[in-house]
Amino acid sequence: MRKLAIERPFKRRNKVFNRIYEGLGSPGRIAAVDFGSGGIKIIELEKSKTNYRFVSLLYEELTPEARKSPELKKEFYRNFIRQAKESKKITSLDIFAVINSPQIASVLLEIPKVSSSDLSAFIKTQTSKQIPFDSEQNEVFFRINRAASKESKGGKIKVVSVVVPKILIDEAIDVLKSNAFNIRGVFVASEAIDILPLYTKAASRRDTYAILDMGYKCSFLNIYRGGILEFIRSVNVAGEHLTASLLRTLTIDDKKIIIAAEDAERLKQECGFPLDEEKEEFIGDLKKSYIQAMLKPTLDRIINELRRSLNYYSHFLGGREIKKLFITGGSANLLNLDKYLENNLGVEVSKIAPLKIVKGIEELSYTNQEFMEAAQESMSACLGSVLYNPRRINLIPKSLLLEQRLNVFKIASAILVVLVGFMSILFYSLTFGQIYSYQRSLKKVKSGYAKLAPAERLIDKYNKLKAEFRQKKSMISSVINRQPLWSAILKEFTNITPEGVVFKEVLLKNGKVKKLLIKGEVYPLYTTVDVVFSQFITALAASPFFSDVELISRRQDEYSLNPKIKFEIGVKLVY
Repeated sequence: MRKLAIERPFKRRNKVFNRIYEGLGSPGRIAAVDFGSGGIKIIELEKSKTNYRFVSLLYEELTPEARKSPELKKEFYRNFIRQAKESKKITSLDIFAVINSPQIASVLLEIPKVSSSDLSAFIKTQTSKQIPFDSEQNEVFFRINRAASKESKGGKIKVVSVVVPKILIDEAIDVLKSNAFNIRGVFVASEAIDILPLYTKAASRRDTYAILDMGYKCSFLNIYRGGILEFIRSVNVAGEHLTASLLRTLTIDDKKIIIAAEDAERLKQECGFPLDEEKEEFIGDLKKSYIQAMLKPTLDRIINELRRSLNYYSHFLGGREIKKLFITGGSANLLNLDKYLENNLGVEVSKIAPLKIVKGIEELSYTNQEFMEAAQESMSACLGSVLYNPRRINLIPKSLLLEQRLNVFKIASAILVVLVGFMSILFYSLTFGQIYSYQRSLKKVKSGYAKLAPAERLIDKYNKLKAEFRQKKSMISSVINRQPLWSAILKEFTNITPEGVVFKEVLLKNGKVKKLLIKGEVYPLYTTVDVVFSQFITALAASPFFSDVELISRRQDEYSLNPKIKFEIGVKLVY
């Protein structure tokens, strides 16, 4: 696979939308068709970010009958495209289209700033002043030349306006839709070739250059500065005029030579425009000087048109001097045309040679290589339409754009439904698999649990015996622990209790240290209450059987006739 890396002057926009479109056809491939006045051209390219390679390159001239009848021409286009698809020479579903006709007219306007709501109507009005047209039969398309508008004096806006017959757009769209294509763009030829010199690197953005596109029925001249369109001019000489200038009946040396239409086309391809040093040579029975004499008036008309346009641009529009003129289109293949124009215009003239942008033409076995190399200028508009330029005027009707987006939405919705269904089935499968796995694990656990049942019973029996053992051990410990000597304690109370102190209640509180709560009364007969109670407290504190004497409460008995108090005392037992 042969590829050529190229530095792209413009970046592609709407990446998401383009990715969806690319997914509908062959991945990474894009096609283009040129509905020319003299024939149909189709190319298909395989593309990546920086590379292009030919997949298909097809060219077929219109039959004489198709050139005269619009209906036959349309049917010729339709059948040719259908055969290309059926033979798999075109596999992409995405396609760009180029239309060209003498009925298409372009004009460069300079208008004041107006509101966006009035802009379209204002441009159509200004266009009609320079190009009279029937609004019912024609459509006006325009784009604002923003880069040129910034340099405009007085804050005016520069607009490129194109008048296109509706029937041309409808016919191109109908032919492509009948062959099930996704139409990515419809361009006029003057818009499609705009950046070819930049891609071929024959010109740079610093240059001021002109492009002369010579078709079969019409020609036009565009002048660019820095890649920006600054001048548009229709040229009233095209390929059919060159052919007509050769349609003669000559009598040379009493020999009658009739040049028919087929002979004229053959002479254009094989002989071209003979130079002065070739005048004495012969092609068949005809001296080349006769061919030169027949073609020269027509070519001089082209030269006069070009000279007048270039001078007008340079001197009256304040443009720079043009040093490069590129010629392209089917009639640009006329041999020696570039040399004759260069000698008479005084500027460098060269062909664009668009096929050198993309490699791979030699790999197309079904293509006549020599013919395609010689006729490559006729492929310029077709190839240029594929090379994306966001500043071009796209002739696709809004209704078709809406229809295509709805189709994309339908396809995306269908894909989404399939994905949701697939994800649902996948989720169900994973869930079912997990449930099955859990059931198997649970079955294994139950089986293992059943095997451990005897051991579990032994463990329960062990825990029960262990609890009983601890209970009995606690009871035995409570019996064999040290206990207070109650007989000695009672005798001690008898010895230390003064006369007049009466115990009402003695309570034992168990814990780590046993305590006694003593409740009683004091009512002495011969001494004061306080003296007796103090003696009792002192005796308790001094006793070896008690410690930590605590007076909990002490209150006077108000209803007693004699002095009397009630008390509560807490003591710890020492044993």
